[in-house]
Amino acid sequence: MTISVVILAWILPHMFLGDAAQSQLDGCEGYWPDTDICLNLGTSRPAWFRRTSANAACPQWAIHPQWTGRQEFSTKLHRIEKLAKEWEKQLIEMTPEQLEECGEDTY
Repeated sequence: MTISVVILAWILPHMFLGDAAQSQLDGCEGYWPDTDICLNLGTSRPAWFRRTSANAACPQWAIHPQWTGRQEFSTKLHRIEKLAKEWEKQLIEMTPEQLEECGEDTY
C-alpha cells in the first residue's frame, strides 16, 4: 500500500503537468507565472484538480496550513521589510554625490 502511494505521488504530477511544468517546480522558488494566472487560484492551497501546466509553478501550491514555522518566517519577513523601508528612506535623503561615494548609480 505505501509503495503504491509513493509511486502515485511521483507519477501523477508528471501525467498532469508534463515535463516542462514539472521542471519549473524543481527549479528556483520565486519565479512564478504571470500575476493574473496565480491570483485566479485564490489565497489558499487550491484543490488538486485545478492544477494546470500554466499555474503549476504558482506559490499557492506550496501552501501547507499545518506548517509550524509560519510565525517565525513571518517575523523574519517583517524585519526584512522594516529594514528595507529604513534603507529606502536613507537613500532618498542622500545627495547624488553621497550615492556615488557609496557606489550607487544615480538615475
